[in-house]
This record gives sequence, C-alpha cells and structure tokens, in this order.
Amino acid sequence: MKTKGKMIARILIPVILVGMLLVPLAAANSATVSIPDASAPKGETVTVPINIANVDNMCGANIWLGYDKQVVTVEKVEDGNIGTVTYNINNNAGKTKMVWDTTEGKTGSFVFAHITLKAVGDPGDTSPLDLDVKELYDCDLKDIMHTVADGEFRIPPTPTATVTSSNAAGIETNTFELSDDVYCYAENLPASTDVDIYVVANKDVWNDGDGLTDVSGVYETKMTGSDGSIANTKIWPAPLTEGEYDIVVDTNQNGKWNTGEPIDSDVDVGFTAIPEFATIAIPVAAIIGLFVLIRRRKQKQK
Repeated sequence: MKTKGKMIARILIPVILVGMLLVPLAAANSATVSIPDASAPKGETVTVPINIANVDNMCGANIWLGYDKQVVTVEKVEDGNIGTVTYNINNNAGKTKMVWDTTEGKTGSFVFAHITLKAVGDPGDTSPLDLDVKELYDCDLKDIMHTVADGEFRIPPTPTATVTSSNAAGIETNTFELSDDVYCYAENLPASTDVDIYVVANKDVWNDGDGLTDVSGVYETKMTGSDGSIANTKIWPAPLTEGEYDIVVDTNQNGKWNTGEPIDSDVDVGFTAIPEFATIAIPVAAIIGLFVLIRRRKQKQK
C-alpha cells in the first residue's frame, strides 16, 4: 500500500507542478481589449486607440464604447491597423458601436480603431470609457477568451490665475524702498490676450465689479503669451509712494475687478513701499541726540 501511495504521489506531484506553471503562462498570453485613459481641456479633442492584444487567428470583433455624454462625446472613428471598421456613433445615448471582420485570421497585437474624443463637460469632470466586447472570435467562429481594461476621460481643472510682485531680477518681492522699481509676473491667464495691470491701494475685501484706480501713474497693457503667462514686467517706476498696495490683472479690460481675475493679495497685502533706512535713521538719531542733550543740561543744572 505504501509503495502504491508513493507511486501515485510521484505521478501527481509533477502533474500539479506543470499545471501551476501553465496557468500563469496562459494568463500572461490571454487576449486583452483595452482603451487608455485620456484627457483634454473643455472644447478640445484627443485621439486614443482601442487595442486588441495577444489574439490567435482572430477573424471578428464587435466592440461598444460607453461614456458620459455630458462630459465627453465621440467625434470620429478611424481604422486601426487590422482593416476597415464599421461604426455607429450615438452621442445622445453615450454609445459608439464598432464591428470588424475578415476571412484572413489575425494573430498578434493590433490597434482595432482610433477614437477621437471631445471634452464637452466642465473642468474637473470625469467619465468612464467603458468597453463592452460583444463578440471576439476566431476564424472557426469560436469565442476568444479575453480580459477587458476600461479607461477614464478627464477634463483637467482650470488652473488658478496668479500675479506676483517682484524685483528687476524676477524674484518675488513684497517690500520695496521708495527708490525701487516694482515689477510683476503672472501665470495661467487667457492665452495670447491683451490685459491691463493695475497697481491699486490695498483692499482687504474685493467685491465683483469694484472699480480699479491705478496709483502708479498709468496702468500697463500687456499681451499674454501662448501659455497665458506674462514675463517679468515693470509696472511702477521709482519713486514710489509710501503705503500698502495690491496688483490686479484686468483680463477683460473693463476697468473693474471681476471674480476670477488675479490679485496679488488674496488674504494679505500685495506689497509695501517703505522709506529707505537712512531716511528713517537720520530723524531717529536726531531725536535721540536731542534727548541726550536735554538730559545732560538737566544734570548740570542740578
């Protein structure tokens, strides 16, 4: 009995080990249907592939793509590298259907179709890119076992527009002497657009529609770059006037601050202009000297 048991064990153990090795190998080589994640700013488009990988003698596929029509729509479907794809785009239903077949089997990995997606939602919105593989079969009309990898479409959040006070070297600076020039730089503004830059008296609270009165003599008009930036720009040449100030970029050039337009001081003072040290030191020294002189005279009188 013991001998028979050992013989059975000797037979079963190799079989089990071979089976364990073949399972992950089969999984690694199984067919996959996938679409990558994608993103585009509102109103813009992006093209992504639907991929079919690791197929053997494939002769047909029927694939549906589902999506949130409030966030993204399909603009067009173009053939991949396996031949002509017949398709129907129904953005009202948030569904695009695609069918392909051939009499010549395909083995390997392929691009099934190229899908052009358009962002129609708002910044920050997302939508699943849900692949529903209705059919995937070989030339013997047998189903091809496969896995599916869905994607996600995202509309990036709108970056916050900013403006920053700086010195001539483009280094952020919040305190200036009266003999200094004031500069600023800005980011994430509307691209390739004329904007007005105001230096105004500091306000702790800004309300939509507040008027803008420039204290530097005249506001600056600059065109933003293609990336929505303004390079380091002189906005108030010396001499300055002592005080606390904000910098406002009037993006619609209406002479008012409107919600969303950048201010150099969201929670604090944009920058401060102060007298030079010597201007302060001399009067202070004079006061101290006078105090000492008066004290000495009193001591002599005693």
